[in-house]
Amino acid sequence: MLLAASVAISISIVTKEALGQNPYDTVNVCFKQNGSLQDQGYIASVGHFGSAIHNDQVFVNVAKSINLPMQSTVDLSALIAKQNYLSEDNVNKLFDEIDNLLASSGFTADQQNNLDNCFGNIPSHIGS
Repeated sequence: MLLAASVAISISIVTKEALGQNPYDTVNVCFKQNGSLQDQGYIASVGHFGSAIHNDQVFVNVAKSINLPMQSTVDLSALIAKQNYLSEDNVNKLFDEIDNLLASSGFTADQQNNLDNCFGNIPSHIGS
């Protein structure tokens, strides 16, 4: 019984990753839930946000404070999920920088609010 459950879970995870849906990439889940993949402007904004992550010094420095890498939305997802390990100042810096990056990436005000709320609700146990 336990073996069957383990196999089913492994197949589920492999299938999600094969489809580009890393179960720990909650930032991309937020993007998929809060915009249309048919909207070229939204897709461009998601691309700008994603490509800026690894060069964003605020994200890099906050991640370094708890020995995490910062290269992609998967890493940002892990950082958000581990915010209970951050100082209050670093949590504020993290979410202020998310807001700045959402704005500079070209998202509308409504999209920014929806995404900010989604990121703020990423469970703290994901990616732990």
